[in-house]
Amino acid sequence: MVQFRGAYCTFDTNAIWGAMAEGKHRLFAWLLVQRKILTASGGLVTEPTQRVEIEEWWNASMLGLPKELKRPKTSIMIHTIWNVWKERNRRVFQGVATSPMRVLALIKDDLNYTSLALRREEFSLFS
Repeated sequence: MVQFRGAYCTFDTNAIWGAMAEGKHRLFAWLLVQRKILTASGGLVTEPTQRVEIEEWWNASMLGLPKELKRPKTSIMIHTIWNVWKERNRRVFQGVATSPMRVLALIKDDLNYTSLALRREEFSLFS
């Protein structure tokens, strides 16, 4: 039997493209969920554990959420993976490690800046 795993996506692409995030963040999330992000060594980004695919994690995180919570949750997830990726790049390319608390602060800052730019209140809990 031929398997077409990874040949098509099973996640809701509208959730990513409709998220309250910059275009580069949405594009990054879309590529990451499809496992299309390349590393400096030319390899693809792999999950920390072989038991959970990124796409499965994404779908499980969105499962059963009411419509009014999907957009803010998607935005939080996108900003989180973006900042974790940026931290990974700082460590690999600059040899600098930021503390987990600082990365969390950067995620909150990004969410607050996005909220201000879009004049939305969804992220006021991060103030």
